[in-house]
Amino acid sequence: MAHPARSSAATPTAWWWVRHRSSSSSPPCRQSDPLSSKMGGFNRGAGHGATFPDNSGRYWHTSTTVVCVKNTWERRIGIWPTGFDKDDVMWCNTDFGDYPMYLPSARTDGQLRPDWWLLNYKKPVTVSSTLGSYHANNAVDENIKTYWSARTADKGEWIQTDLGQLSTVHAIQINYADQDAEFVGKQTGIYHQYELYASTDGKNGRCWWTKVKTKPTCRTTTSNSRNLSKPVTSSS
Repeated sequence: MAHPARSSAATPTAWWWVRHRSSSSSPPCRQSDPLSSKMGGFNRGAGHGATFPDNSGRYWHTSTTVVCVKNTWERRIGIWPTGFDKDDVMWCNTDFGDYPMYLPSARTDGQLRPDWWLLNYKKPVTVSSTLGSYHANNAVDENIKTYWSARTADKGEWIQTDLGQLSTVHAIQINYADQDAEFVGKQTGIYHQYELYASTDGKNGRCWWTKVKTKPTCRTTTSNSRNLSKPVTSSS
């Protein structure tokens, strides 16, 4: 899934959940469960985790998010701001947890604020080919359980997303799916290569970045994010 991004406002897609710690002035009570939950967004769920303080004394909560498409235990790991309020009540904020951001600078008073937002959410998509029901628009529906797949893995397959208007693109994020994977675990001999093109008319584009195999190591990955040193103006 290719996700161009820009600066803008956005609607929160996550929920707050808390649990209470008993104090010396009150009788012991069981902590509510769960501490974290994420009911919406690209990758849902926020359970089975652990809480820890960083070197600056700020608390963070890591937890697993659900994919559960190719395998029952297919998961991703999220990290969320956590802390205690003035009443010693523990909180966890999973808001905007789907967006790539720099940590800890993105965190302000328990809030996470990404620098950019999606440009191509549910925008028109055209592709070189389609495998079965893995349709093109799955690439921009913000659902980790769906994806687009080309008919082959051959050189020359492509995907184009229409942004609807001239936009300033600051970054690209591509989330991979394990279509036709025949192995389990991290592989070091398999890699992705692609070129990124920008166009102002949807027809004539120029290549402004190429992803190639790198040495000495090149590992498979679930996602690849590229922040541009210089923003690009594009409509597709």
